[in-house]
Amino acid sequence: MLVDAAIDGKVFEYLDEAILSTDLVAKEEYYQRRIHTLITDFIVLMHSKLMEMRVKADEAARAVSMYAAEGLAAPAGAGAGRTRLDALLRCVERLYARDPLRLRAQYWAACGGGARGAGRAATLYKFVRLSGEVLCGALLAGYLRALASLAVPKHTWALLAKRDALSAYHLLTALARYHSNLRADPAPFSEHVHASSLGASAIVTPAARPGKMLVRQEEVEALIAALKLIASVAREDHAACAAICENLQWDAVNVMFGLICCHIPLQLKAELCLTLAALGSTPATAGRVWAALEAAHLVSTSNDKRALNAELHEVECRMEEYPLSRAFLVLLDSLCAAAPLPRALGAGARPPGLDPYVEHALNRLALPAPHRPYAKPTEKWQ
Repeated sequence: MLVDAAIDGKVFEYLDEAILSTDLVAKEEYYQRRIHTLITDFIVLMHSKLMEMRVKADEAARAVSMYAAEGLAAPAGAGAGRTRLDALLRCVERLYARDPLRLRAQYWAACGGGARGAGRAATLYKFVRLSGEVLCGALLAGYLRALASLAVPKHTWALLAKRDALSAYHLLTALARYHSNLRADPAPFSEHVHASSLGASAIVTPAARPGKMLVRQEEVEALIAALKLIASVAREDHAACAAICENLQWDAVNVMFGLICCHIPLQLKAELCLTLAALGSTPATAGRVWAALEAAHLVSTSNDKRALNAELHEVECRMEEYPLSRAFLVLLDSLCAAAPLPRALGAGARPPGLDPYVEHALNRLALPAPHRPYAKPTEKWQ
């Protein structure tokens, strides 16, 4: 009864919005351990309640989808069951996103085969392994973001290497299919009006974009969550990072740069840059990412409004937010820190070297930054 009352009283929503949204927990070991114990005890001791929450969330999500398919607004409270599980997954995501104590390793202890605490370890691993199975689309993004926060070396990649509905094969081939469909758009990148980059405006009517593939916001959020998971695995596990980059069937690096050149929402482009930064953060993979970056021609050597320059002037300045520009700087920083610059970078098409990227970062981003409008003034100095 008390557990039901706490869940109905939105205890996980409160934990997410009032406590884990602050920096206090990440800075204090005591709070981090206590909240970790609270969440893991709920998963282990209230496993039946967790399964009940999942069933209700699935039913609520399907009900909302049915209303949406009919073009009707869902009645108030129709998605309440889904939000309970969403809130728990958000708590997991936020708690372990900054985890200096590496408490997340307890979720994977069963993979080591140790007998100590086998029952608790098995239940926590079952939560990680089974939470993403048979999930409807509305719940997928929350699970993928939570799994990204729980990523550890070896074990997470071993889980994703399996050929199931949420394997790395499934996620990266879906990304490749998305890219191949968007490539059917005959308009070159330099001629795009970038209207679809304005967040939710990527979801437009067929009359507005005749013959072009439409992507729902729900699918965009799932793609962003999948990219967060791939980036997290690449940062944690260098062997997994190399495997992702070297798989010719996925061609992940070229696909991601290709998607940045397509009509997709701006936040998705920014997440693609951050994922590429993670994939290029090792000496073994940095050269491959540099080569793909150069081939994508994201930075123009002239001062015309193409590629990233077009996104900056036509989209980001209008929105007064600069997620893609900031993500691109993270990508450059990651590549430069990972390994020495390739000597032949840009050779043939232009004088070899880093000059176009330095000019873009300095003259188009850094120097004009204090004079640009910002929806959030604190972002000016980030």
